[in-house]
Amino acid sequence: MSLAELLQLQWREPLGWLAALTPLLLIGFARLRKPSWQRYAEAPLQPWAVRHGNTMKQAPLRTLMEWAFWLLLACALAGPRLPLEALSNLPQQTKHDVDVMIVLDVSPSMAATDLAPSRLLRAKLKLQDLMARWHGERIGLIAYSGEAGLLLPLTRDTGAFIPSLEFASEALFEDRGSHLAAALNLALKNLGHAQRSHAVLLVTDADASSLSGEAGNAAIAAARALKGAGGSLYVLISASEPGATLTLNDAPISSQPDLAGYRALTEITGGAVALLSDSDSDLAALYQRGILALPASRQARDKTLTWREFFAYPLLAALLLLLGSTLTFTRRGKQALVTASLLAASGAAQADDTAWREAHQSYRQGQYLVAQHTYHKLGGFQARMGEGASAYRRKDFAFAASQFTQALLLAENVQQRADALFNLGDSYFYAGNRNAAADAFDGVLRLRPHDPRAKENLARVRGMIVLRNAPVPSTAGIPGRRGRGLGEGEADDTTPLDMAPTKDEARPMVGEEAEDAEAARRLGQVARATQFDSDATRSAALKKLDLLTDQRAATLKQSIKQDATREPPPGMPPW
Repeated sequence: MSLAELLQLQWREPLGWLAALTPLLLIGFARLRKPSWQRYAEAPLQPWAVRHGNTMKQAPLRTLMEWAFWLLLACALAGPRLPLEALSNLPQQTKHDVDVMIVLDVSPSMAATDLAPSRLLRAKLKLQDLMARWHGERIGLIAYSGEAGLLLPLTRDTGAFIPSLEFASEALFEDRGSHLAAALNLALKNLGHAQRSHAVLLVTDADASSLSGEAGNAAIAAARALKGAGGSLYVLISASEPGATLTLNDAPISSQPDLAGYRALTEITGGAVALLSDSDSDLAALYQRGILALPASRQARDKTLTWREFFAYPLLAALLLLLGSTLTFTRRGKQALVTASLLAASGAAQADDTAWREAHQSYRQGQYLVAQHTYHKLGGFQARMGEGASAYRRKDFAFAASQFTQALLLAENVQQRADALFNLGDSYFYAGNRNAAADAFDGVLRLRPHDPRAKENLARVRGMIVLRNAPVPSTAGIPGRRGRGLGEGEADDTTPLDMAPTKDEARPMVGEEAEDAEAARRLGQVARATQFDSDATRSAALKKLDLLTDQRAATLKQSIKQDATREPPPGMPPW
């Protein structure tokens, strides 16, 4: 705490400082009762018959500690605290509290290359530049082509905008075209409360056909609805003034921006329009002199004065002084301190031994889950080995591998490291990680070169790896016999190993009994795969790949399809 903060320190209950006078009251009370003590016995017998209550006659250090205790306790009772800066005294808010819905045109005409590399990519790059200028507005994203879809609801998390922007493409929509009215209506629907300031930033190539016919009338009606809700429309045109020619369905299409038409559209709402440029003039016109100039939504201010309390610090110091004084200057206190320390040490040791016995007994009785949780409470190499062994018995091989890895780090000698590596190899094998299992068994042989089980397991695992990586025959096989196609003729790499982990007499280890090893063999037994039709196997593999791919684009497309409630206006061009 700085000196400036100390000068601002305030007290919740200043009368609490009166508690500091308690030692004086005790001394005064002792002096008042001194005559009655003196009359209790003759002067020569008073040292044995009367225990004086005058605190000034006791050890100076103890007296000082007791006075300090009462002083700190009085400080805590007074309630020291610092006032935090009131919200009413804060400067005017710097966050521009405005809702801005960005509407991005992804119609086929946005693929034109009059702006390199394309109109759509240039628009996305310009929107990324806009994020650096943001002043705390809530932003959302809508993409549209022949229909419109919400990609990002209003949020202050600008980090979520860029990933959503990357998914914006014409592939999200089944209907082609430029249905501007649907996008504006969807933006107005998602802009939130009418009392909040809001605007729409339309990023489009302003193709002249998008404002023709019924589509144009619907767009004008949507702009008027936006104006009626108190919103403004700003348009960033991602196209060159001469336009461009693109090919659609093997036919050349001319796409030219309708600057006058879109300027008239923005004038309905009092917005602005700008051509996308290499400089920042477009963002300055639309954002700095447009959106940023909109009045921010004002929120009610809480003028409550808040405090930072400090009473806990002197209270803790006072209690420590009281405890130290009691245990240091009294014989019983010293005895109690020594006794408590001995009891704590013996209790901890007894509890530790009890936990070991419970864990070992639970493991012997086959209660592996109980044993695993009991071992988890213990520390050291043997505890991690026991926890891993219990998880291994429960067939949770991934967790067992993590525990054996910790045991490897805690090993104190070569023998323990070799035991941990052997068990780790077993766990990796049944978890399906054959390469890691081979590395673990190889590590065992580096520490124990003549370990027969490690040699046997390493040889088997390496053989399985070789068979797994062997090329699959592509011929149909010998006539009269069923051929081997894709997925057929795979090596039976599930042959169980001698996965009996090393045994330690003091603590249970995996595979320490013959029947357990046999159970592990039976567990590892997998029937040889029946021969499937190659097309079915290939379809299953493709299905797995499909499940592993990111489905966000497909999810967005399906969501947009469900939300589309209106048919595109008749006569709308497909670009």
